[in-house]
Amino acid sequence: MSLKKRIIAALTALALLILPLAACGGKGNGTATSDAPVTDLPDTRIDLASYTIVRGERSSAYVTNAARNLRNEIKDRFGVEPAISDDWLTEGDYTSERVAALPEILIGSTNRPESEKGAEGLGKNEWRVSTAGKKIVISGGSDFATGAAVNAFLGALSGAEKTDGGLMLDLAGLALSGTSETRYLVGLTDQKNSTVRVCDLAGGSVSVADSIWSRKYEYYNIADTRLREYNGREVVLAAYGGNSASMVSFDDKKEELWRTDLTASNPHACELIPCGVIAVAASTGGEIRFFDAAGNGKTYVAEKLEDSHGLLWDPAAGVLWAVGRTVLTAYEVTLDGGKITVTERRDLRAVIPSDWAHDLQPYYGNTDRMWVTTGSAVYVYSKSQKKFLTDYPGASKIQRKNVKGIGNFEDGSVVLITPDGGFKTWTGRDLDFYAADGGSYLYISVKSTDGGFYKVRAWNKNYQ
Repeated sequence: MSLKKRIIAALTALALLILPLAACGGKGNGTATSDAPVTDLPDTRIDLASYTIVRGERSSAYVTNAARNLRNEIKDRFGVEPAISDDWLTEGDYTSERVAALPEILIGSTNRPESEKGAEGLGKNEWRVSTAGKKIVISGGSDFATGAAVNAFLGALSGAEKTDGGLMLDLAGLALSGTSETRYLVGLTDQKNSTVRVCDLAGGSVSVADSIWSRKYEYYNIADTRLREYNGREVVLAAYGGNSASMVSFDDKKEELWRTDLTASNPHACELIPCGVIAVAASTGGEIRFFDAAGNGKTYVAEKLEDSHGLLWDPAAGVLWAVGRTVLTAYEVTLDGGKITVTERRDLRAVIPSDWAHDLQPYYGNTDRMWVTTGSAVYVYSKSQKKFLTDYPGASKIQRKNVKGIGNFEDGSVVLITPDGGFKTWTGRDLDFYAADGGSYLYISVKSTDGGFYKVRAWNKNYQ
């Protein structure tokens, strides 16, 4: 054997001797010096007690609360309380390897690159839980989807093991994904685009591209819309232009089933009464006109009401409520043989505490109550008490002036819109949403890049 071959053989034997020793001694004490590859799998268990829950510095109240709930759930279930903070860092820290190595649970959109990576490709209602190095990344295409991801991660904690002072969780295979089932459908009168649009607030955006359904009108100033049912079909009512209102089918055809161009001046609200009458309130004209939905829109019965702005059918009381300037009143309406009869229920008339009444909408979940907005306040009217309440749930956040449209959902969440002057002085581009959460109302600003809205409606065909 040549000298060269003997040297190679000796080195090979030495390497075979060293490898087992390095594998045995290199893991527990951190003193191994061998660069030989480790063939066994690394320990994927982490101690959640050493982790910090991190949310974006400017995250919504909803996401902030989701992060807080995660911390509280871990504490209540396991007696371990992880730290919690926002994602604020100095510029130097942000680019440092130290931050990348920090053990963190990232909630929603943060300034960590792992958050951006974790959210890649997610749709509005989709969520994902993933890992990246020392990070557990909880991502959602919207705030609501992020909340669903947090709940999914909490479910994964069922496999966590409580130890002395710690909480061990195996990250191996921690890869969860799904779709949020939360839906908050709203109808919007988008005057900037001359359309009535239906969007899902849970998607976090109400831009034109987010529309589930839309219909364009020939006049831009669409003042009201709502979803109702007529002859077994879902229909969309709208009041618009100088003297117009219509009813179209809520489907792909958007078939016009009824129309009039003979409302009083500046129509602001329209309502379908189950007897087959459509009522249209007009502000400048100071009048409510009642039309036969089966007719040609050319004949009507009229009732005077100064600055008429809002209408709502009440199936329990069998009356049509209406607001005008400082008055809330109600009408009995019948249709018999093509003849419409309207009688004001003056016993139900009430004086609104502030001027310039604007919107009148159902308070879903309580048939005794209705929303009433004015130029300076948001009230909940109690029919049984004949009182305009200002101490309703969430009032401290919802109460404000000049609310053009308001509504709530059956879980108590509230949506409203106030003008920002972006298109017209009376329109707004974004919606204020207050998610009901165990007695709290968590604020989310639902954005639009291209809308100019006047009214927002909880998209529910039920009157109350």
